[in-house]
Amino acid sequence: MCVDESLERLGSWPHAPFSLDGLCQRFALNLPELHRESGLSEKLLRQNQLQGVVFLIGTVCPARKQLGLARKLLSQGLKIWFYWQDVQVLRPIDDGELKSYWKQWVRAMFYYRFPDWLETWVPFIPRIPSTGSHRYLAVVPRLCAVAEIVNDRLDSITEIQELHFESVQWRLTDRILAELDGDSEFQGVVLFLETESPGSAHMALARAIMARGCRLYLYWPKKSAIELFTETKFKKYGILSRAFSFNSNKVIPVSSEIGEFEIPDMSEWYRGASKWIEGDVLESDADKYNTIIHSPPIYLQKGKSCNFEATMDFVNKSRVSILLQKWGCRVPEVERDIQGEGPLSCSFRYNADADHAFQIVIRNNRPDAAFATKLRNLRVTADISDSLTESPTYLPHWGGVKRWLHARCKESRFWNSVVSALEMRLGREELLSLPQYMALCPTGQCQALCGFCSVTTNRTGIVKKELPFDKLSRFLAPVSRTIQMYGLEGNGEPALYDRFDDLVDVLTMDGAEVYLITNGERLTREQVNLLLARPVSSVNFSLNAATASTHARVMKLKDFEKTVSNIKFLTHNRLQESHPTVSVSFVVTSENIHEVLEFLEFCEDELLADEVFVRPLSELGGLQGVVEDVRELVPYENDVRDMIEGVEAYLSSRPRRSRVTFNAKSFRAIRPDPMDRALYPAGYEGRLLASRPADWQCSDPSLKYSWNQNVLHVERRETSSQELLRSGSIPVERDCDLKFRLRWRLPKGNARMLVVDASGVELGALRLQTASEWQEGELSVATGAHEYLGLRLVADQGALSGEIDFERLRTPGFGVSREFKLPYREHWQVESEGAQVDWEGRRSRVRWQGDPGPYLLGSYSTPCPRDTHLSYQVGVNVRQGELCIGVLDEGSGSWIKVFSFKEGETLGNLEFDTGTNSRLKVVLSSVKSPLDAEVDWGDLLSVPPGYLNQAKEKPSVPHTEALKRPLELTKLEEPQSREEDPRGSLWDRAFKRKPEYYCQKPWTDLNNFTVDGRMDVCCIATGPSQERYALGNIFDQEFQEIWNGERMREFRRTVNTEDKMSPCQRCPMAYSYQGKFFDPERTFDMLWNYFYVRWGWNKDRPLTSKFYSFSRMLFNATVFMRFKKQ
Repeated sequence: MCVDESLERLGSWPHAPFSLDGLCQRFALNLPELHRESGLSEKLLRQNQLQGVVFLIGTVCPARKQLGLARKLLSQGLKIWFYWQDVQVLRPIDDGELKSYWKQWVRAMFYYRFPDWLETWVPFIPRIPSTGSHRYLAVVPRLCAVAEIVNDRLDSITEIQELHFESVQWRLTDRILAELDGDSEFQGVVLFLETESPGSAHMALARAIMARGCRLYLYWPKKSAIELFTETKFKKYGILSRAFSFNSNKVIPVSSEIGEFEIPDMSEWYRGASKWIEGDVLESDADKYNTIIHSPPIYLQKGKSCNFEATMDFVNKSRVSILLQKWGCRVPEVERDIQGEGPLSCSFRYNADADHAFQIVIRNNRPDAAFATKLRNLRVTADISDSLTESPTYLPHWGGVKRWLHARCKESRFWNSVVSALEMRLGREELLSLPQYMALCPTGQCQALCGFCSVTTNRTGIVKKELPFDKLSRFLAPVSRTIQMYGLEGNGEPALYDRFDDLVDVLTMDGAEVYLITNGERLTREQVNLLLARPVSSVNFSLNAATASTHARVMKLKDFEKTVSNIKFLTHNRLQESHPTVSVSFVVTSENIHEVLEFLEFCEDELLADEVFVRPLSELGGLQGVVEDVRELVPYENDVRDMIEGVEAYLSSRPRRSRVTFNAKSFRAIRPDPMDRALYPAGYEGRLLASRPADWQCSDPSLKYSWNQNVLHVERRETSSQELLRSGSIPVERDCDLKFRLRWRLPKGNARMLVVDASGVELGALRLQTASEWQEGELSVATGAHEYLGLRLVADQGALSGEIDFERLRTPGFGVSREFKLPYREHWQVESEGAQVDWEGRRSRVRWQGDPGPYLLGSYSTPCPRDTHLSYQVGVNVRQGELCIGVLDEGSGSWIKVFSFKEGETLGNLEFDTGTNSRLKVVLSSVKSPLDAEVDWGDLLSVPPGYLNQAKEKPSVPHTEALKRPLELTKLEEPQSREEDPRGSLWDRAFKRKPEYYCQKPWTDLNNFTVDGRMDVCCIATGPSQERYALGNIFDQEFQEIWNGERMREFRRTVNTEDKMSPCQRCPMAYSYQGKFFDPERTFDMLWNYFYVRWGWNKDRPLTSKFYSFSRMLFNATVFMRFKKQ
């Protein structure tokens, strides 16, 4: 029998094609046709007529499964051979030989992971030259020429001996290993040296030669001395090579002797599990992850940057991986996936940190093994240049240890993540680590006109510019080896960038991934294929609508169908699920809030998106904090409440096809409902809509009912006629006609849907007759003088079973005749820089040291009834100066009334007429400075919406008692004592303590959202109104002036404290951890998978599953004890 490397396919010979007693020899074995066989190992062990098994070895060392099966077969008395097809070596295996290969496999596992730990070890493949003259390949010291030597004395040499070669005819070549592999008659290599010890390039060549099983000799012509180079001499010469590597006169770099760097021709590459068909088509086997073809050794010099580009034509729809790995090591330095059909290309860059030999490997990487991969016109090219990362980025005052640690961070993404995580936990402001995430704005051009975009609201000349492609090196040079992910986003449409393809190639050359945020309309099929072929982690489409009409109204785009087509093309043409991840986002505004549920269904059922984001409209910020957004696109409070309850009901009522990201607490940009009219969803104007399920009460204990979004399912046994369900109060406008519609399907029984007023008097009824098919009904209701209506479901006598579809449910509002209230404290804004404002419950304290006159604290505009006299009492305590409380009209241009309060405690009476105003605003200012005053607003302040999950308000104390109680609102500069804030037990600190790490971005992110070079910590802190929070300009300043500048240090100093800066206070993405050693889930999974792959742990087993759960809990409670539990 013949078994392949994967132990999934086998073939058989009726008679042995070679001598059963043959020794290790070179043998061109004619392999039988292999076919896939399930349960191959058990089948071999059960064969009675089997005499022996030949294992095909495709790598240097046999795999663990092969060795395990070989041991079982040997124990049954069978003959075993290992056959290396590439070098045509056949080797019989006995127990002793098998034990030696087990040792080699163990050492190989450590060598692949830690190649520097076992520098003296070289994996062994038997190389048996043909009999004949003793021919050797001679190599000059500069590794640029070879010759043939015939000498019979070399076999007897064991130590340094004297030997003189006659004149040698040299010929130029830059492919030494190809010369060695091209002639199987060579028994070894003689390496000529001019120095006392081999250099690092010689050592790399020596490792590759000995890995082929060839003998290697070092020859010094000036002394006529020759020495057999063995494995034991690797350590000796390896140390000398590193010691002399600082002296350029003693070590001659290989690349400088070869000349112009180039990749060997494809005809010189080594085929793996593949074959040439039809002349120029390379066909691999149908295995999932076999090697198709790999290159001869390629030598790179330290400090050089090599740009590789691979082009190929996929004959069939396939996926391959392109790997760059050190010669003799299977752990890739760079790995890229390329997938699709037709001509595709892939680019990547590698910066050599030491002189070494490398190879390029093209490997099949299919999620299934349904058919073979076929490639045509395969070509790999490369060009070499000086590395970008050689530019110094350390600060002048750093010592040797800090510079060394900074250099390690600069060379390794892994260690950069470790150091960055430690620096965040230590609260360091000056970082040794470098950024891990960077967003770039390639262009300010955009064909969309979204009302919520900062570019749309404040257009400048920057919109028409593009990021100069030749200036990218200034962005990338310091961070090209540390950035894990680049983002193409910013204030423009990235797909409009002239050199979009080149930009993606440059960003992904050094191993980083890319995510793209686009509106999708201008995305071409060529760009989509590029995204599929490059290491693009995610593509986010900003859709913001479920229908073409809403899409045009919100984004001012005309081709909704093309955007949808691009999304579907991307999701349907991925060879691997969720690569790249396709997400769709929806920013909720007053123009599209009615389509949120329809949008979720559309994304999950039609677009097949991996993730759906429903995001709030961002609050506007100024230098003093959040400011009121007076735009019409800000949704009303009741619309937001209705949307949140609808989304929560949708998510709980049906299984997920996509991952939906939705945070109700982030919807803080709202405006109060008007007091002069009722609100209706778009498309449902003049409709009486039933309230949501939480607002219904059951009147019949025997009734079984449930809700599925808008559909009510009812079932009742036979009983008398009575009321089954009643809704809560539904606010309506007076003197208007409303339409009430519903559909029903009642296979059993009859019922009536009643419309009643607040006192329960029936205003109309809709008869629901028995029907097995869906029926529709409509009822016209005149509201008259009523402000609230209700619905009641009444069943006739007998059993009842069926469904009632209300078409659209609505969270009840507050009504048009509600009491006037001022906004809750989160909707008050500081009006002047330097004003100190503190809140405690319903009391606000204002302090001011400047000139009298300017507004200090102001409320958002709030609805009020027209032509109404309002009177409210507030508690005022003026400790110093004179306080002014003013009421502004709806345009904030003139006063409705002004109230003045001098020093002392008093109960102020705010009494005024609203006039024709439907909205007003209250402001506080100083008449006499300095000012120190506090106001107890009492019940005049409204309560925040329930979905914000605010803490319950304490009972309001009487005004006179409140004025007597001292108010200490200043920020505490000293930490609280242990008695006031005890640490508690380990359990309390791990699971009950308030999370301290609010944000990681000042330690990991550096972003550019505008093409003028401005750098920001995140998208919340950007924009022309927040120039104070700009980190700097990459075009005008050095990297460290931005990364460790004063503004970035201020973010690091404050973001994880109570005294956060204004952008951090209003950030809707708080506690969003990302990446290794920051995200608890990803970090634990990374460590677990490492052990799972290495030791074969399976967390699906009961015992391992319990250990997995316990380990995760302990890990989160210790390593991530101060992170928010997800």
